[in-house]
Formats: sequence, structure tokens, C-alpha cells
Amino acid sequence: MTMPKKMKIDCINRIKYEQRKEFKDSLFADVYRKAVQLASQIANDNIKDERNVLIDKEFCTEERFNNIISFWGERGMGKSSAMLSFALFLKRYDDTIRNDGFHLSVKETLVFHVLPRIDATMLIKGESLLDIILAKMWCSFDKKFRYDQDSEYNEVKKCFSKVKDSYERYQKSGTNECRFSMTSIRELEELSRCLNLRDDLRGLIYSYINYMEKASESIPFLVLVIDDLDMVVDDVYNTLEQIRLFLMIPRVIVLITAEYGRLYLGLKKAFLEKLIHGNSIEDRERKQIQNYVEKYLAKIFPGNMRIHMPGINTIGGINYEVEISNEDSASNKNGKNLGTADERRVLFTQLHKYTRIMLYPFDNRRHFLQKDSLRTIVNELHELRGIGKMKKEEQFKSAIIWIQNTLLEYSRTITNNTFYDTIQDLLKENWGSVNEGIIETLFAIPDIGGKVKKAGLGYGELLSLLLKMDEMGNYRELIRFVLVLYSTQLAEILKESQYPNERRKHVVSDMRELFYPAIREAILKGEETSSQENTDIDRLPKNCFQFDLQITENLKQGKDRFEALISCINENIGAINTVFKLVCLGEWNLWDPNNEESLYFSYKISEVEEGKTGEDIKARLNKGKEESEPINKEKEFVSLGVFSDSGKSGSKVSIEFMIWNALSYKENLMGFLKNILKALCEHFKINGDAEKVHNSVVEIAQNAIFKCKFYENWSQKFGIKEIWDILPLQSAEVMFELTKEISKIQGVNIDENILQRILETQSRQMNRLIEELEKIEEYYNIKKKYSEILKDYCEIMDPYSINTGEMRFEVTTSISHDTDMGKD
Repeated sequence: MTMPKKMKIDCINRIKYEQRKEFKDSLFADVYRKAVQLASQIANDNIKDERNVLIDKEFCTEERFNNIISFWGERGMGKSSAMLSFALFLKRYDDTIRNDGFHLSVKETLVFHVLPRIDATMLIKGESLLDIILAKMWCSFDKKFRYDQDSEYNEVKKCFSKVKDSYERYQKSGTNECRFSMTSIRELEELSRCLNLRDDLRGLIYSYINYMEKASESIPFLVLVIDDLDMVVDDVYNTLEQIRLFLMIPRVIVLITAEYGRLYLGLKKAFLEKLIHGNSIEDRERKQIQNYVEKYLAKIFPGNMRIHMPGINTIGGINYEVEISNEDSASNKNGKNLGTADERRVLFTQLHKYTRIMLYPFDNRRHFLQKDSLRTIVNELHELRGIGKMKKEEQFKSAIIWIQNTLLEYSRTITNNTFYDTIQDLLKENWGSVNEGIIETLFAIPDIGGKVKKAGLGYGELLSLLLKMDEMGNYRELIRFVLVLYSTQLAEILKESQYPNERRKHVVSDMRELFYPAIREAILKGEETSSQENTDIDRLPKNCFQFDLQITENLKQGKDRFEALISCINENIGAINTVFKLVCLGEWNLWDPNNEESLYFSYKISEVEEGKTGEDIKARLNKGKEESEPINKEKEFVSLGVFSDSGKSGSKVSIEFMIWNALSYKENLMGFLKNILKALCEHFKINGDAEKVHNSVVEIAQNAIFKCKFYENWSQKFGIKEIWDILPLQSAEVMFELTKEISKIQGVNIDENILQRILETQSRQMNRLIEELEKIEEYYNIKKKYSEILKDYCEIMDPYSINTGEMRFEVTTSISHDTDMGKD
């Protein structure tokens, strides 16, 4: 595997000249090698022809080789920089350097006289390329030897004069001035000179380069440098004809840059005007013209003499890395080079540094934020580097504006009419509700609105919709555009004041469900395509949260019955903690009874018939225990069951609900314990005032089994305040890919036990989430790692190690999508 080349961000909006010593590590190393090979070929062919005595030079007036080295590429691909760097290489060519891979394969020593660059865009209407070449030759000649004239100087000057005369007659040949009657031998001679400008020009060049390099013992060559040939708007055909007729001569090397498509169109237009008369043109004639253009270009620029600039950020393109300086890293203060990284990594990490937005880095295809020309890549990275020099409070806004401007620029390049209209609607959206604006716009696409059922307007519903579009195909560029646009909107909203305003509160409520909608769709899709039963894992039934407490006689009749109640709870603390872990996997609201929109969770005691000892309960509790550890039959049991005003038979479960519950872990625990204590007090008619209950709950929560101290340390260590402190929600591309990975993990069938299936499935989903985050975090080399936050929290909760065999019930009843999901 070849080592990547290095890109330096040191020439902005101007041509970059590279020295010979830089060629080996340059982005254009292969370009320079090909140019050296072609220059060697041209030189060897020249020398061979000059020494070939068998050639009839009077008859063989046409040259037998091509002397044009052409550099081809689109705007901004670096062709001008590469050509001019190679021209500078020829001008300073040192034949003594032979081991760097850029030595000309010519036995003789060569010297190159390079004329200053000719910018073809400066050619005005009626101006000839030869005009500029002769003017540049004369200026160089006169400036160098004006005060050192000798016989050779005068000879060269005569050659200039001779070319001047024949050139004037050549120019007049296309006008009425050249239509004179030939009445004398002298006029025939003058006409001959007009027709033999090529020979006069060849004689001038021989004389000129020998005199200009007269101190050299080497074989001299004249190098003509013509930049942006395709930009000759007025008469590109005549310009190319001048190159073909007068510059393809011995001892000349012509370097040219051009964009093939533009040059092709210019020639096609010229050929149509010259060959087709009238406004109508038949398809046959159009194809003939196209054929003529292709063959004409192939004659002047043979395929083996063309150098194509390497692709940037394309398949088969150049493998390169960007040099990272201290300006690209906030952690580097010593001003030294930090090494190199690929352009995508530099772009992505800089944007993340300023905005906290992580773009998904593992898609092999070029991201639309990446540019595809050398000029725009350099400008892009330079502009982002400039943001790093701003004050911290300015960096975020400037980087967001940069992304949004890039979105605007990209939107103008969309060729698909439907995508273009959709993207323009997205850009015009007022964003009163960020999710609604995107989802409604996407559903306006006929193929989407007609095939996909609208489920909701939350973050998770949007991700699920985009996943469906991804499966439908042909929507990739639109999906990526939406995700980046969504990221900028979320980043701005989440960056706002820590005091929630209405817009922020609305967005936060939209985030309640994240992975669940896509997981649900994957399950439903699996049921349609698979005969496997019991893939239903969407609700955790209420009876999973029931548990039994052994009670003592003094709880029913003792004097200090409240203390007995607290002792009873402490004796059953393991069962209580297990159920608490389960409740935190779902969407229940454990501590805020005044929240009417939530699924509030509270306990009631199931009545036990007087005189019964709960034999059925004891049997269940004894199941799986050693015979040496039987349940005490002298003790009575009470069963605590879940009560909810919602009437729902269970709770949605998805890994984001456990993550949401991390924000209110202590409140959840206190509410859960308070509900248990209140239910027992009510059942046993024990007086427990609010203060007494609160103090007792605080004391119970301090039990090490609940790991409150670990939770506090975790929360302080990572600065956990909001849901986006645990998940990279502002990084919509990353969330999209995480959701895609998680939704691939569907329910596992474990003895038809729903609870065990849920725990096993969620465990695998959480592991996949953490694994994917670890890879992304390694790419970005970030300090605050979401994967570490999640791993540490999972260790605190430890929900996936619950032994369902010791639970109150073995839940085997399947929950119907029709009965439960339909209620959502």
C-alpha cells in the first residue's frame, strides 16, 4: 500500500509552486513523474530526428512526433500549480541529480529556456496566441542582451524581423489586403514567405534558444507555458490551429492546461458554425460533428501525451493526508507540527471541536460536506482553521454558519427535481417545531407519503422514517442533507440558555423516544417476513413489577407498627431493588403524580383472605431454592401490585427509557420507595405522616444496595444534567447509524419468557450501542466519552443480570400489538 501524500494548507486562492525536492511527497508526485517521462520522450525524439540523415527534410515537412504535454482536470484540481511547478523544474533543471526519481531519461545534457506563463483567458477577440509568444520572446531577448550586442545578436534580430514580415502576410491572408495580382517574381517570393511562416518561426526559435543559452554546453529547448486553454471563449478553434501549425516544431515543448469538457464544447460550437449552415441540424450531422471534435482533439492532444489530475475524495483518487499544525488543535500550544491526518478526519474533528456535532466517519463514500477539488479543499480547511483563532463564544456560531452555508451551496447542485424542491422547502422552513418541519416536508414527497405511515413527530419517529427511506433506496443524498441540517438546528437549540424556553422544552419532549420507533418497526417487519413466534418484546407487563413481602405478627398488632414496617421493607430490600431496576427500564413516571401526560406508577396491596398464609405465593417463592432454605410457613405474605390510571397493561421498554431515567435516578428511587411505604401504611392502617414517610424513605435509600453514592459520583464526574450529556443527540448522523445498528437486534426467544427475552435483547442492544460509540469516539479522540458514561451507568443499575427465575411471576403471556401498541 502506498504511503499517503501530504497536503499543506499554505497557499490560499493562489497558485502553489513546488520545488523539485518536494515532488516525491507531493499530491502531484505521479503527475510530475509522468511529465518527466513525456519531456524525456519529446527530447529524445527531437535529438533522434535531427541526427537521422535518412530523412528527406525537404519532403518530410510535417513533424513525426507530438511535443505537447497537456494537464487535464476540472476547475480547482491543481492543474495550473502542477504545470507551473513542472515548468519551474525544467527552468532550473539540474542534470547532476539522478536518484530522486525525476531525472530526464536523456543521454545528452539538456537546458530549458522557459517563457513566462501565457494566460489564455487574457486573449481578447482578434488577438493571436502567436502575438503573445513572439512578444514574450522579444522582451526576454531584448532585455537580456540590449547592451551586449554582437553579430549573433544581430542575426537573431534579423530572424525576428523575418518572422514579423511573414507573420504579417499570414495575418493578411484572410483579408482583402492579401488579394493582390502576382505580377513579379518578388511578389511570388513574398507570397512564399507568407506561406512559410512555420519555417521562419522554426529558424527563429533555433537561433533564439542557442543565443539565449549560449553559455551552455547543453542542448537547448524552448518551453511554452499556456494556462487555461479552454477559457479562450472567442475563437478556441483558431487558437488550437495556431498550436498545431506553428508550435509543433523541433526544439519546442508546449505545456498546456485545460478542462476537457469545456474545450470540447467550444470546439463543437466552432465546428457547427463552420460546417453547418442554417438553424436546423439532423442527428446524423450532430453525431458527425461530435466525431470530428473528438478526433481533432485526439490529433492535437494524443491520449498518451495527456496527464490527468488525480481525483480528490473520489473512488480511485489520490491517497493523501493533511498536515495538522498547532492551529488545528486546541491542545497544542508549542507551535509544532502535530503530524498528518486524512482530510475527512481534519474536517470532521474541527467541526466537532467547534459545534460538538459528530458526523458519521465510517461511510466509504464521500460526504457532501467534503469538497472535490484541491482548491476548494484548501480553502475549506483554511476557513475552518480561521474559526479556531476566534474567541470561544464566537467559534460555535461561526462553525454552524459555515455548515449552513455549505448546505445552501450543496442544495444548488442537486439535479433531482424532487430532491431539489424538498431541500428548498426544508431550507425555507421557519423551524417553529424542528421535527414537524422536517417530517411534514418529507411526507410531501409522493413516494414517501404514499408508502409510509406517519407515526409521530418525535426524534425517534424521524430517525425511523429516514431508515425506511434508506431501505427504499435512492434517498441517500437527501437523508444525509436532512441529518446535517437537523444537527445544526439541534446544536443551536441545545446550546441556548440553561433555563428552558418553550422551543427548547418542545424539542426535549420530542426526544422522549429515540430508538423505540425503529426497533418497533423492525419487529413488525420481522413478524411479516418470519414464521418465528414471540418476537413481541415491546411492553413489559405490569405483573413483572409485582412482588411479595413476608410480614411479621408485630406488624399487624405491635405497638410500634411503623418501625416494624420499615424493618419489613429492609428485610425484603433485595426484591425491592430488583423490581426497581425493572421499572427503570420502562417509561413509567415513578415520582411525579402531578404529571398528567406521564404513565404514573404506584402500588396497591392485593387483599389476602383472613387466615390464609399464602401457600401459592410460598410455593412460587420456594421454586428454585434449596430444600434446606424453605420459606417460613409461619409468616404471612402481602402482594404488591402496580396501579396506574392509564389503564395500560404494561410499559414500553427500550434502552433510551433507562437512559432517560438516569437523569432522575434518585427521584425515581425516592418515589418508588415512597409508593411502597404508602401502600403498606394504607393496607395495615398505620399512621405515617408525610415527614415521617419522607425521612424513612431517605434512610432506606441510603442502603448500599441502591448505589446512590456511586450514582452521585457518576453524575458529577461526567457532568450529567440533560439527556444530551449521555447520548450525542445533536449528532443526528451518528444517531441515525446507531439506531440502524440497534434495530438489527430483535427479540431472542428464551423459553417463551418475555421478561428474559427483554433483558437479553436490551443487553445486546446496549452492548452494540457502546461498541459503536467506542469506534466513533476513537476516531474523534474525544475526552468525554458517551460509551464510558453508559458503561458506568449500566454498572450502577446492573439491570441485565436479574435472575428472572426468582421473580414474582414467570411471565409467559404474549402482548398483542393490536391491543397494546394501538393505544400509543
